[in-house]
Amino acid sequence: MDSGFKITIMEATTQPRWRAKYGEKYWYLSDIGVRLIHELYRSTDNSRYNSLNYYRTESEAISAKKLRDAAPKLLEALEIIGGITENAPELNMVNYNEEQVRELNNAMIEICQIYREAINLTK
Repeated sequence: MDSGFKITIMEATTQPRWRAKYGEKYWYLSDIGVRLIHELYRSTDNSRYNSLNYYRTESEAISAKKLRDAAPKLLEALEIIGGITENAPELNMVNYNEEQVRELNNAMIEICQIYREAINLTK
C-alpha cells in the first residue's frame, strides 16, 4: 500500500560535509530562531560547524529547528512506551491491559505526528 509520502534516504559518504567558503553565507540556529551569517572562519563559525549547527539553506535550518523543538515531546512519548514495555519487552498486545494498549497506541501516534511535522514529509 502506498502511503502517499516520499522519503529520501541519504547514503553515508566519505566526502567532507559542506562548508561555506570565506565570505559566503550559511544558516544556523540561535536562541531567537534561524539566522543567516557570512563565513569568516572565526571561532564561532568553527564552533557552529563542529557542533553540526551549520546549514547551506534556510529550509535545512528550519527543518533542523523543527526537529530540535520536537525532541522533548518525542522523548516524553518514548519514555511512556519504555515505561509500559519495561516488564514485557515484546510488543505483543496480549502482554498488556486495555489501558496500557491505549497509552502505547497514543504514544506511537504522537511520535508519528511529531516526525511528520518536524520532517515535513512531502507528497
